[in-house]
Amino acid sequence: MTGIDFRDRAWALRAARFCGVALMLRVSVPARADLYRLRDGRTMDAATTVIREGKLVLEVAAPGERAAEVALPLALVTAIEAAEPEELIRARRALEAGRAAEARVDAETVSRRFAPFPRTPGSWWADAEVVILRALAAMGRDAEVQKAAAALRSAGSLTPRQLTQVSVAVAIVDARTGRKDAARTALESVLRDDPTPGVECEAALLLADLWLDAGAWERALDCVLRIPAFHGNRTDLMPRVLLLSARAYRGLRDNAREERAVFALTDEFGGSREAAVARNEFKSETVTGGLPAGEAATPRTLPGAPRKISEQPEVVPSVPTGRRTQ
Repeated sequence: MTGIDFRDRAWALRAARFCGVALMLRVSVPARADLYRLRDGRTMDAATTVIREGKLVLEVAAPGERAAEVALPLALVTAIEAAEPEELIRARRALEAGRAAEARVDAETVSRRFAPFPRTPGSWWADAEVVILRALAAMGRDAEVQKAAAALRSAGSLTPRQLTQVSVAVAIVDARTGRKDAARTALESVLRDDPTPGVECEAALLLADLWLDAGAWERALDCVLRIPAFHGNRTDLMPRVLLLSARAYRGLRDNAREERAVFALTDEFGGSREAAVARNEFKSETVTGGLPAGEAATPRTLPGAPRKISEQPEVVPSVPTGRRTQ
């Protein structure tokens, strides 16, 4: 007697065979190749096809003869079956991390690959061009942004969400070059149109800056608070959120919240650029920002300065995430 029930043994054998088949399937199934789907239903492997002089060129080896080439017009391609290129994924991540030049290089690689098919379903050309545009805006290449945005808008191949990203890039240039009313109008429209999470964050913070510049403190605060309310996982944006919040609270003369925002910024994100700005901007014991001309400021404890434990502001609870972010 082995102590193992026959039924258990049979079940174990079936499980082992199942696992073996599953493992074979997992190992043997290759990654899906990029394909060109033709008008007549045929497909061509993009890896073995060359685009030359406006045609798809495929090398064909006939038995006993030298290899020959078959050329087909690009117009025969009705769809492309291709996963999102790894370079485009890297470009988006680099752009989000503030590495605009790196993002541009990766996105341009994808743009060149799909350039012959700007309007073909499944092409990643438009996505790559939008990332390039956003990278140019982040790099301060204003003239190139305006030219590229006009070309993309006239191309007729962008989705509504891609056009939204174009609008944000143009708004960045407008804000930087003094056309602030146009920038505010465009960004407000973007936020009403349910943009993607990344675009919403960018647009909300840029619009908050513009409302602060206009002295509209409550509107600025409404924009800033969209980030912790709906995108609580974007801790990379919190230094900017806290700095803009502190400025808005100063304009509203809400000294307690202003100090808490500055303290949270300098304490939790002390090594950030925004913390350095805050230490300089809020360093005086008399804060006058946001007060009408001629009105006396109220002296108070230096924000971010060393304090006794009993004087530390209470921790502001994190706002629950209102919707899923990506």
